[in-house]
Amino acid sequence: MPEDDYQVQRVITAYSLLTGRGDWDPVLALFTEDGVWEIPHLGLRFAGHDAIRAALAQLSADLEWVLQHNAPALIEVNGDTATARSGIREVGKLKGRDESVEYCGIYADTLVRTSDGWKFARRVFEAVGTIKAALVPGG
Repeated sequence: MPEDDYQVQRVITAYSLLTGRGDWDPVLALFTEDGVWEIPHLGLRFAGHDAIRAALAQLSADLEWVLQHNAPALIEVNGDTATARSGIREVGKLKGRDESVEYCGIYADTLVRTSDGWKFARRVFEAVGTIKAALVPGG
């Protein structure tokens, strides 16, 4: 794997691992200062660290825990810009309820090379589906 592809994949994987912690500073460090995160099917678009931080906090507020699994991305590097598409599966437990929620989709990313390494300039979540399910006690 070429070094740039590897570094872009690291950013995507870091996002997946860090979002479940609720500590948004490391997540925001993966975006440029004016980076954009979009969820078009919900009509949502957040530009800049402050807006992305508020959105992440709000969208995860009803979850007791969350874990994302990302598939390896298809990456195209063109100089200091990269595009990537990767599958994502996010599973979480709803607070105070024996119910889980699962979001499946594709992330379409544009990343740029900065002096601090590759960062998201734009991250778009394209929904495939959502599943809610009751949790089995002791299961």
